[in-house]
Amino acid sequence: MDALNRIRPLLLAVGLLGLSAHALATGWYRPPNQTFTAQCSKAALAAHPGTIERVHVNTTGPGVKVRIYIEQADGQEWIIFCDGMSGVIEKSILVDDL
Repeated sequence: MDALNRIRPLLLAVGLLGLSAHALATGWYRPPNQTFTAQCSKAALAAHPGTIERVHVNTTGPGVKVRIYIEQADGQEWIIFCDGMSGVIEKSILVDDL
């Protein structure tokens, strides 16, 4: 019993270090979809400033494709197709042209 009382503070310290390391590790994690949408949203808004109405991520085929719907202040609506892996805009379509 005496030995347990002596190592109890050590066990508590090790446990607390483990918990704090885990908390730090989870603080840096971003789900892949958030990473893909963040870089594509930034590129889409640079090309067509406005408000993002909707974002769709497609991971079923090869690579990751992101479709972003933007409405501009003047009422124009755009559909932006972006490669989620690179953040490069592949195509922009003005909805009025459809």
